Amino acid sequence: MARTAAVLCLMTVLAPTLASALAMDRARAGYGVAMPMPGVVTPDDPVVKEVAEFAAQEWGKSANNLEPFAAGRVAHVSVQRASIPNEKDQYALDMEFLGNMGTTRFMHVEVSRAPEGAMELSKSSTLFTIKADEGLNKPQKEDPDPRMVMVGGYNPMDVDDPQLRSAAVELARKRADSTALEEGTPLVVCEASQQVVAGMNYRLTLGMGGCSPNNERFSGRVFMSFEGQFKAALTP
Repeated sequence: MARTAAVLCLMTVLAPTLASALAMDRARAGYGVAMPMPGVVTPDDPVVKEVAEFAAQEWGKSANNLEPFAAGRVAHVSVQRASIPNEKDQYALDMEFLGNMGTTRFMHVEVSRAPEGAMELSKSSTLFTIKADEGLNKPQKEDPDPRMVMVGGYNPMDVDDPQLRSAAVELARKRADSTALEEGTPLVVCEASQQVVAGMNYRLTLGMGGCSPNNERFSGRVFMSFEGQFKAALTP
């Protein structure tokens, strides 16, 4: 009696494992396809950074650009984990490509990654581009006059500030959530100022295609925490 109970207990424990193994065998044999499993990753994950660098390099090889681009901040990432051993994981990233002439391309890329690390770029598209207007604030060659800085208020910021690009991207993403942007829309930073708080506030105005009165504009504020997290809000 005790032996029978022990056998039944062992079968109960092993049943899920045996069922999973049988499902994989059936998938390999062509009886069914094992569905990929969603995985939880963050933009700061070392593998995600590796995938982003690879995507920027591969895109640069095929793109006909006079302005070289490098991988920038990853704003969003998702991954589908392969449920069969030796199959590839599928990464989808929304990320910044930073040009050395001041242009930021906000891209959607999809990359497959094998367990041994081999990768392939399967899709890339430019959601929008951002560049600062030529008439915007130029970098300060010397320390600014302290009398010109408003303590606790908004102050002009340099176009070369790397955070300006990311803040503009987040404001554009917020706009796209409410009103779709055509793929590849060129956006120009027409106005930019910053305020030091428990983090940083950015007040921005972006123009579609330029900053002339004929170009459509939208404005908003973007908060960046000390951890580098962004939260954008459009100005009504």
